[in-house]
Amino acid sequence: MKLLESRFNEARPKKALAKSAKYPPYIDDLLKYLGDNLTTILTGAPEQLTDVVQVVRTQFVHFHSQAQLSRSSKAWKSNPKDAAAVLLVEKCFDYDTFSKKSEAWGAYQLVQEVGLRICPYCQLHHVNYHMPAGKKTFALRPPLDHFLPKSNYPYLAVSLGNLVPCCGQCNSGVKLALDPLGKGIRHPRSALPNGRIKFSAQGSIPAKIGGKVADVQLALLPPDVEAQAHIEAFKLEQRYGWYAREIFDLMENYNRFKEYPLAVQKAVWPAELVLGFAPGAAPDRALGLCLLDVFRELESGKVV
Repeated sequence: MKLLESRFNEARPKKALAKSAKYPPYIDDLLKYLGDNLTTILTGAPEQLTDVVQVVRTQFVHFHSQAQLSRSSKAWKSNPKDAAAVLLVEKCFDYDTFSKKSEAWGAYQLVQEVGLRICPYCQLHHVNYHMPAGKKTFALRPPLDHFLPKSNYPYLAVSLGNLVPCCGQCNSGVKLALDPLGKGIRHPRSALPNGRIKFSAQGSIPAKIGGKVADVQLALLPPDVEAQAHIEAFKLEQRYGWYAREIFDLMENYNRFKEYPLAVQKAVWPAELVLGFAPGAAPDRALGLCLLDVFRELESGKVV
């Protein structure tokens, strides 16, 4: 926290800039607001960061509008003073330095401290992957997503509440620079008032009655409109469809278990035997929540 504060204070100009020909008249007020609210910006909860965005959007309209523009667009280039303000704020909240492994504390350490193993966006993949650091070595790269894109909200570039460890597919292949504000997408650390997305394999045909992998029918059941928006934004229906084989194998394992003598069935815990993990560990397993929900349907007789 102190390191991030010191970086902001080092990058922040010591002299007033409003009278400069390079910057817009609001620049000093903007920097003062960001400095006065630096603790909230750096360590605030997602809901607090949304409040900061609302203030910037309403009190510094030209700055906010400029930050939404593509850097290669004519509109960006036609407002050089507002563009200079955006670039200065980017310098004050320098993510490139934060993400360097050589830094004493930064993105690498954040991933380790958060301790997430499974992507909170999709629950399909592990958050960590490796990239080559040399011909014979590999280095851990922190796949951190800016929930609110740093290109649109440069003052949130190093906000810990805005950085979400996730899988490379969600970060680089699906979400990209999607701005969730106004789209009803809930931050993965926010409370789930109506529960999480559930999974159902009802209607699937198991192998014991001639079913094949192609006969697996997996449905995602959102508890509210925000969950539905999340499913659509992260293309979860299509992506989970790739895992029909795993669902089919689970059904096969369960039906094999039910063929054991009754005494054997009573002697073991079916969840751990069939799933390969305890139900409480499902959030910490790739595809774990989906497999757990289907297993519970098998137990209840909703899936044969």
